[in-house]
Amino acid sequence: MKYLKLITLIAIMSLSGCAGKPFITPSTQQVIELPQADKAQIIFLNPANSISGAFLVGLYDVKGEDKTFYGMLGSKTMMVQNVEPGHHLFMSHTTLPSVATFLNADVEAGKRYYVLLRYIYGNGFQLRPIKTELEGKFNPEFSPQNPEFDSWLEKLKLVDQTEQVSVWYKDYKSNVDEAQAEAWTQWQNKDASQKSQLTLGKDDFLTPKTTRL
Repeated sequence: MKYLKLITLIAIMSLSGCAGKPFITPSTQQVIELPQADKAQIIFLNPANSISGAFLVGLYDVKGEDKTFYGMLGSKTMMVQNVEPGHHLFMSHTTLPSVATFLNADVEAGKRYYVLLRYIYGNGFQLRPIKTELEGKFNPEFSPQNPEFDSWLEKLKLVDQTEQVSVWYKDYKSNVDEAQAEAWTQWQNKDASQKSQLTLGKDDFLTPKTTRL
């Protein structure tokens, strides 16, 4: 039954773009406001092409046994979330395969941060922090020094979530919960170095150049 439900989910999401009831639509205003003084601003970037990004990625903020569902991102899209300063545990969930990954974050009010959705074949989308301070084994790919970074900011589209997203989450929350539980076990088994590479720190903010980005 679990696999039948997942197959049904995949079929629905694969057809969502042509069935007249999409999960996400381009925002009419492609403008990102400056960070609020009392909030930390997180911009999630999904530069995946139409093949690796064929299935939508759900984004969440996990707090203990509870989580807030932010919505979904598809190929060449981005999302802005204004969150409370302090500690957060962000999570991605990919439908095929049904897997989740975590990103630890400690962020300050009035600052802007970026998180990259990185496609890993057979393992969904990993959340990688864009780090401004590269040390040890940190990869420049996940930094503003990546030559593609400015292109992402220029070309990725902001999207709005449709009511179909809420319907989906209500029907398939149990699948997300199962993936979350497995991901949490994997997270606890990571060593300090691995967790550090998956942590967005207070000093990883970038100063906005314009209100667009």
